[in-house]
Amino acid sequence: ARDVARNRVVKTETTPTGAYSISGLAPGLYELKVAVTGFKAATATQVEVRVAQTTTQNFTLELGQVSESVSV
Repeated sequence: ARDVARNRVVKTETTPTGAYSISGLAPGLYELKVAVTGFKAATATQVEVRVAQTTTQNFTLELGQVSESVSV
């Protein structure tokens, strides 16, 4: 999560089922990026975090391009 106004970045990892949680963020607008091997990265912009509220941002990742090469 990147705090847009302060340009501060907080990183986290998901659970095996893909759930994630980031606590202690200052109120404001954030940019969220997710990436995992084998899938295209996804970004959510203008995610608003407010005081004393839970913010939810779900992602649906698309399969990435699979390539194969053989050298002889």
